[in-house]
Amino acid sequence: MTLDWKIEKIDYNDIFYKKGIVELAKQAFENDWSESFEWKYLKNPFGQAFGYVAIFQDEIIGSLAMFPQKINNYGKMISGIQLGDVMASPKYRGHGARVVTSLLRHAREEAKDKKYEFGIGFPGQLSYLLLTKLGKWQDIGEISSCLTLVFPLRFFFKKSNLIHIKNVDNFTQEYDVFWDKVKEYYGFTTHRSSEYLNWRYIKNKLNKYNVFSAYNAQNELIAYSVIKFITSAKI
Repeated sequence: MTLDWKIEKIDYNDIFYKKGIVELAKQAFENDWSESFEWKYLKNPFGQAFGYVAIFQDEIIGSLAMFPQKINNYGKMISGIQLGDVMASPKYRGHGARVVTSLLRHAREEAKDKKYEFGIGFPGQLSYLLLTKLGKWQDIGEISSCLTLVFPLRFFFKKSNLIHIKNVDNFTQEYDVFWDKVKEYYGFTTHRSSEYLNWRYIKNKLNKYNVFSAYNAQNELIAYSVIKFITSAKI
């Protein structure tokens, strides 16, 4: 079957695109994004996402998004984008590579026009091949995840008379002051403003995180940690 699809830029406030992308995510990823859509695409403190869809017979059959990023590089701020949510409808598997390649070409041109300083992505197997072979993206290596068993939680932290731990449910300006003190020691790290941290971890609609902060004897913030708790029958 020959598909004569068209490429359109996404208006994330438009109900047509929202319904189509949510439905496509159910088909491609078996995930329901209906509750997280606005949080993800419209409320990013670094700016709203931009992206493109492939449409065939009034149905969205492919989509990708670019998410604005602000990166700290040893105290210097640089702007860029993160490529994400690359997907094609399983109903048109034989055309998926061509659909995604068309979307990548449009997104790349817009990113160049906006003069972002870098682009980064975390692709799956198919997207990786398309990005590196056809999209002119470069493989810079893998980012590993660390997993540990934490049960019961009280054993995770050791008691100390010099340091005390608090559970955090809101990042305040205290964290902006802390970040300003330490950011010059970190290279290529997301700009960790309190606004970003609240959006990314406290208000996250996709995953649940727990945040713990460490204070010294003078009640000064000296460190914090964000932990994602998962439940798995395989562990």
